[in-house]
Amino acid sequence: MENRKVFLLLLLSFLLFSSILIAYGQPVGPHVIPAFDVSGDVGAKSDVVVCRGETLNLTALVLDLNNQPAGGVLVLFRDEGHYMPIVIVESNTSGYATFPWRIPKDYELGPTTISATPVVWNGSIVPDPNHVAVPSSISVTIISRTNLEAISYPTTVTPGAQYYITLRLTDNLQSPMPSKLIRLYLDDVFLSIGSTNESGMITLPFIVPGSTIPGIHNLTAKYLGDDTYTPVTLTLQVEVVGQNDPVILSVSLNESVVKPYSPVKVEVRTNGTVSFVTVNGTSMARVSDNLWEAVLAAPQTQGNHTLQICAAGNNKEYIVTTYIYVDATPPRITAYISNPTPKPGETVEIIVESADETEVVAVKVNEVSLYKKDGVWRGTFIVPLKEGLHTFNVVVWDKAGNTASTLLVCNITLTPEDLETTPGNNAPLLTSSLLLYYLSEEAGGSTADQLLLMGALASCATLLAIVFRRPRSFKLVEDITSLDDFSRGGTQFTF
Repeated sequence: MENRKVFLLLLLSFLLFSSILIAYGQPVGPHVIPAFDVSGDVGAKSDVVVCRGETLNLTALVLDLNNQPAGGVLVLFRDEGHYMPIVIVESNTSGYATFPWRIPKDYELGPTTISATPVVWNGSIVPDPNHVAVPSSISVTIISRTNLEAISYPTTVTPGAQYYITLRLTDNLQSPMPSKLIRLYLDDVFLSIGSTNESGMITLPFIVPGSTIPGIHNLTAKYLGDDTYTPVTLTLQVEVVGQNDPVILSVSLNESVVKPYSPVKVEVRTNGTVSFVTVNGTSMARVSDNLWEAVLAAPQTQGNHTLQICAAGNNKEYIVTTYIYVDATPPRITAYISNPTPKPGETVEIIVESADETEVVAVKVNEVSLYKKDGVWRGTFIVPLKEGLHTFNVVVWDKAGNTASTLLVCNITLTPEDLETTPGNNAPLLTSSLLLYYLSEEAGGSTADQLLLMGALASCATLLAIVFRRPRSFKLVEDITSLDDFSRGGTQFTF
């Protein structure tokens, strides 16, 4: 009889479990319900494949010991592969515990297992012996989406000529992906293959097939992906022209942001039959067969200015345009000091906020470069030991070379409280340092004079230590008088 009850219970469990699987539209199998949904790609090696930064819907059905759905039960979702709890949720009235898990963008890549466990709280979280979760676990592979960008490539090519394309491969965090194969095609014709370096960069040489028909063609770079990175394809359009037609391969400027009337050096590389090259109608000098140069004076007015380059030959012209920006205004400065009334030898911070039509590239204070953080330039400085006004000269440079400057002034002051510092503070040390500074300003001459000075300083430091440890009823004037007597060979002190 007992065996029959066990058999019926097992049969009932199997039927209930099968009905759940069928409801999800999946074949029956032990401990597998694809209740973990994902807004991403699905692969064959894991139950689910999900990309970092995307959402994985975690869902489990909670059953009691009678295999009935149980509501109000806490369920712990946990990443077993990384020993990391994800979340605790409560099952609804239908027995389902659901949580949309947004995978962190920097989550560790690779396969792992996500478990679902009913738990209770009795001072700590412990497994619930009266409930089970279906499925109890599922295998997940976390991958990263990849980005492929072109750093440089030729926009115009001729059949039979060799060119270069530079690409960069990164993950979803824009981190470089080294040692990854990149394949290059012109339309469907394979051209080249190579592996990225430690910076995720690759420069691929390629030769345009001699049979390529002039016109617009697709230059395509491909990364096929692997177990933890998605594949990616980058398609660029290039123009194939006849071998004898003039072609401008590249235009380079020594500076693209300049001050008015600044010299701008233009270099142009060509291909094909080129008789002459002009920039804004001015002829360029031919340096070699395919290299042309010219130096222009930048316009006076501020703003973008167009440079039109024309290569002529074989009764045809090839024209490209580029731009320079003339910045005629200096940067605008807002600068302040953290403490305008510091004590001698104290540290202060200089903060500089500067705006410009182009970009602020450098800030210096008293010839010392500041660092930039969150759009603000900062630097720390130690003020002199001497009391009085101290000046900080702030100079700002923009990308065009324009400068602006301003002055910050602080008043270095010793307060009465500093002179009446209690024992254990640093007043004697500070005062002796001040004496050292003042006397060293006046020091000079022979070695004997310097030795006499050092002896006097040592005596001063000792006497100042006594002064600051005497009761406050003693007058500072008396101490100074004693100091004068000591310097004349008068009263001697014994310690």
